[in-house]
Amino acid sequence: MKNLALAFALSVMTIGSIQAQRKYNRYSPKKIKKVNSFFLEGGGNAVYGSVNYDRAFNFRKFAASIRIGVGLFPATNSEANYLYPIIPLEGNLLFGKKNHFIETGLGVSNMVVYRSIGQDTPKFILLGFARIGYRLQKANGMFLRVGFTPILMDIAINEQTNNKRGFGFIPWAGISIGESF
Repeated sequence: MKNLALAFALSVMTIGSIQAQRKYNRYSPKKIKKVNSFFLEGGGNAVYGSVNYDRAFNFRKFAASIRIGVGLFPATNSEANYLYPIIPLEGNLLFGKKNHFIETGLGVSNMVVYRSIGQDTPKFILLGFARIGYRLQKANGMFLRVGFTPILMDIAINEQTNNKRGFGFIPWAGISIGESF
């Protein structure tokens, strides 16, 4: 009798375990198989271009990604030509199936600017961005995305007169190509 009760209990636990695994796999598909991406972006959050790293996270009904990059912003004034470093940071939500995704997100780019050659204190400019676009991320590693990335804000952190800065809307776009691994 004890053996029969033990066999029945093991059968019930095994069937329950199999059902739980089947349910989990059915409702939690891996959206993005290769979650790390390294890519070049023309335009986009670094204004003219950047080199970037992106990490994707799979959730039940969508995927999310975070991205960091580095670019150079060319500028000219009456004294000289400059290349200012710019660091884009961005968070995105990805909706889609298999390799094709609609990508939406918000980001900020930090630019360090020296106004003139003798100036010791840098000015930090924050550029706020939004993104809506298309993302192709194939299982073989190909990474491509195209997006509308308008500039939503332009704030100087340590500038005394902030007359021309603030919230606004400047249409902008970007295209990215790279490799996922």
